[in-house]
Amino acid sequence: MVQGFVSRFNGRNAIIEDIERNQFSVERIKLPPDVKIGDFVVENPKKGTFHVDAEITAKRQLELRRIADTHFD
Repeated sequence: MVQGFVSRFNGRNAIIEDIERNQFSVERIKLPPDVKIGDFVVENPKKGTFHVDAEITAKRQLELRRIADTHFD
């Protein structure tokens, strides 16, 4: 099962990076239409599709803001 953050889009594919920094190329058609860079996605192996985990995405955004605030203040 693939899960990780969307790091970039490459044509018809999205590049997903997992916690160990492994990268996976996934067809964008398998992702929700409103997915964006930075979203945490989780694969549903039975359906072959992905969904966004909003809780993990929000936690990461808060952590990135905290880091930015400490480095740029």
